[in-house]
Amino acid sequence: MQTTVLAVVIVGAILSLASLVHLQLAAWLFPGWVRSVYMTGGQYRNAGIVLQALAWIAAAAITGAGTSFMLSWMPGSWGWADEIGKFTSYAQELSWLAGPVMGSGWIWSLLQAGRRAAEHRAPA
Repeated sequence: MQTTVLAVVIVGAILSLASLVHLQLAAWLFPGWVRSVYMTGGQYRNAGIVLQALAWIAAAAITGAGTSFMLSWMPGSWGWADEIGKFTSYAQELSWLAGPVMGSGWIWSLLQAGRRAAEHRAPA
C-alpha cells in the first residue's frame, strides 16, 4: 500500500513539474501554445485546464518550500500549540499560507505574459 501511494505521489509530482515547465516555455517561447491550450475558446481548452491545475500544484509546492527555506532563520520555538498539544511554528504556517498565494500569482503572470506575447505576435 505504501509503495503504491509513494508511486502515485512521485508520478503526480513529475507531471506537475512537467506542466509547470510546459507553461513556462509556452508563455515565453511559444505563445501560440498559450492561445490554443490555455485561453478561452482555444482548440485544446480542456487539456489546458488540467495542465494549469498541475502547474499550479507544482508552483505552490515550489514557492511554499522556498518560503519555508527563506524563513528558516526564525527560531523553532516561535509558534503555538493547538488544543491537542501539537506544536506549529510560525515559519511552517507562513510557508503553507504563502505557497498557494505566490504559486497562483506565478501561474497568473505566466498566462498573462503568454497571452500578451500571442496577441503581439498575431498576424494583423
